[in-house]
Amino acid sequence: DAPPPVAAVLARAIAAARAFRKHQRFDSASGSLFRLALRRLPVPSSLLVVGSGPTAAAVCRTARDLAIPQVTVASRTAPAWLRGRASAWQPLERLAALPRHDLAVVALGGDAPVLQPEHLPAAAVLDLSTPRRTDPADPRVTDLRALRELAGFEGRAPLFADLDRDIERVLAHWSEDAGSPVGRFRRAVELRRRADLERIARRHPEIPRDVLETITRSLIAHILHEPSERLRALDPVTASLVASIFEPAEQP
Repeated sequence: DAPPPVAAVLARAIAAARAFRKHQRFDSASGSLFRLALRRLPVPSSLLVVGSGPTAAAVCRTARDLAIPQVTVASRTAPAWLRGRASAWQPLERLAALPRHDLAVVALGGDAPVLQPEHLPAAAVLDLSTPRRTDPADPRVTDLRALRELAGFEGRAPLFADLDRDIERVLAHWSEDAGSPVGRFRRAVELRRRADLERIARRHPEIPRDVLETITRSLIAHILHEPSERLRALDPVTASLVASIFEPAEQP
């Protein structure tokens, strides 16, 4: 296990990554890679897709959008998404015996065997597998590394801007955890609110508890906004000293 400070940093990094992942549409990334590859490869009249997972499905969906006339899927079992996305399905063991296609897209899992050149009947090969599932010596193959070089930094600026915003949001939340000056200040006020809520509830039992909760929470949130902003603007040492003023004194 990581030491607590390191674990805290990792937890915030994971939170930022999850926020970024949630807001980005990665479900169509494989189809986008296929489109990117077609910038350097001619659009095929016949496409052979090797695999049956999400990557293969995304490639077939993109092929349909591009109106590629013939799309054949080769996999161990026929995928459930086949109808409407491919012209035909062939079992994987018949791969080497299939007619030659303009382009083969390999989308296999990491446990699949590496496909030798003679097993891929195609003029060109695009390997979208992770890790690569084609022979490194096969000159027909364009792999993910080549696609990254082809893409350069195109389209990354907006993604990095989104990532920066997500990181700032996570760090802002982190800066208000229980150990930060703002967090300590808010916790002290919240403890006082709860104590006063109990006192008011005892004195005025005719007022519903949920009404008291709503009123006091709304009032405290309104009152705390400006002091919290000013506390954030202070240097850490001064902010910590200010926050300590509002914390209840320890009982001897």
